[in-house]
Amino acid sequence: MSRIDQKDILLKANKKLSWGILGFLALIPLVIILYIVKILPYTFEDIIIVCSCILFFSVLPFFVNKFFYNESFIAHCNLYCLELLVLMLIFNPVVDLSLLYFVLPIVSLIYLNRGILHKMSMIAFAGMILVKGSKLGYSIASDKSTAIDFNPMYMDLLVSTIEFIVLSIILIKSFEVMEDIFAKANHAAMMDMYASSGIASVDNSSHLGTQTQRKVEHSDTYDVQQFFSAIASDMEKLIKGKNKHFTLDLDNQMPVELYGRKVQLKNALTNICADLLMYNTESEVNVYVTYESGLNLRKKDNITMIIRIDSNTVLNKTSADKKALGYFLSKKIIDELEGDLIESNENGKTNFKIRLLQRVENEQTIGDRQQKQKSELLELEQLAIANKAEENVGNLFHSDVRVMVVDDNREARKLVDSVLSAVGIKVTGVKNGVECIEMLKTQDYDMVLIDQMMPDKSGVETVKEIRFQESEYFQKLPIVMMSIHGGREEAKNYQAQGFTDCITKPIKVDEIKSCLKKWIKDDYRMSYEEYMRIQNES
Repeated sequence: MSRIDQKDILLKANKKLSWGILGFLALIPLVIILYIVKILPYTFEDIIIVCSCILFFSVLPFFVNKFFYNESFIAHCNLYCLELLVLMLIFNPVVDLSLLYFVLPIVSLIYLNRGILHKMSMIAFAGMILVKGSKLGYSIASDKSTAIDFNPMYMDLLVSTIEFIVLSIILIKSFEVMEDIFAKANHAAMMDMYASSGIASVDNSSHLGTQTQRKVEHSDTYDVQQFFSAIASDMEKLIKGKNKHFTLDLDNQMPVELYGRKVQLKNALTNICADLLMYNTESEVNVYVTYESGLNLRKKDNITMIIRIDSNTVLNKTSADKKALGYFLSKKIIDELEGDLIESNENGKTNFKIRLLQRVENEQTIGDRQQKQKSELLELEQLAIANKAEENVGNLFHSDVRVMVVDDNREARKLVDSVLSAVGIKVTGVKNGVECIEMLKTQDYDMVLIDQMMPDKSGVETVKEIRFQESEYFQKLPIVMMSIHGGREEAKNYQAQGFTDCITKPIKVDEIKSCLKKWIKDDYRMSYEEYMRIQNES
């Protein structure tokens, strides 16, 4: 089950449960009646405390659900209040209500969340031990003068524990089976839909039909982080200087590379987000990207990508007919991509959920890649410190060498900066092609390392604009492309695109040193060992 589906389920379940818990208010008149007819052996003060607790724990979830927006917090508040109310019922001195111990784990099933089910089962079990232990302590305290037979109490506790454990195991195992069936059925439904439209078997075979070729003509492999970061950058430029907010939340468990019709998908998402941002004077849009979990990520397998767009803007039909034309265009694009677009409007908010089948090209997750990059960055920083600490290492070059690093990813710039600084190079980092061109007009650089995929101007667009300049400096400046596809076919065409060379991301120390020696060779400080090797070879 996807994380977006879980959020929807939390929202609906919280609302229903908070209203259901209000039903416990009916216990207040019942308690008063039982006290009046002398069935409950409580004092008047006890009745006041009991009724106050019932009132508080019955009403609290309703107000929390109404005024708080953290659905996970609301869910736990609902369930904890429910457990306290149930324990108050069980603790009554009139009738045995042992079956109510199972209420909390059974009710928690409405959240369809394995973690919540496990937690609430443990809490209910602890509640059962607490109540039975309290009753045992009360019996001992009230009958000090007579001998008490503890065997029935021990047997009752043992039987209740066994029953509770058995039921909990049945609930948890049944839920796991249901969750697995749900995920596989959902995925199979999406696969069937794509298979019927000729999309599921996208490949390079020559026997593809004309209709299939037309539908996948713009399909391509894309880096998930860079793809959605480019959309976020476009939206931030759109709302710059305005009282509007755009946030992107990317699931770290997403694969780093997918295959699909990225141009059409970007147009669809950009159109929807732009309409939501521009229609209101104070707009907020949050985009959350995940996938239908339950299946292992494997290369060349299809997954269902889910994109959730939440906003405080409601695109009703009247306003949409006049202004929100991009929204209707996006619906058409999603239909052409054979995806689902579900819209819901509630409490002045709009929620879009887009479900789309994409093919996994690299099963490494975004979180794993980020962790790997951090480890490499730490190693490179340590290497830079070690190099500076060593005697007679000095600069690898005779004079000051300046290199510009162009990448919209801050961590990637820091990574390259560490490598270059370790060999004594002065580094200037910029985040896009526009800044790169402006810096080149004011300062001479010995080399430019530029990312292939960036917002504003791509690496290819930036290089073409640099080479278009008339100055010989711009024509001969070494410009090296940094590409995650450095070893693939498209990277072999870098010279035709205007690049001098190409290296693969993430950057490796040996590779970048070789590149520096190759293109800044006139300035390279040759070691004695290298000098002797060249002499011997000649």
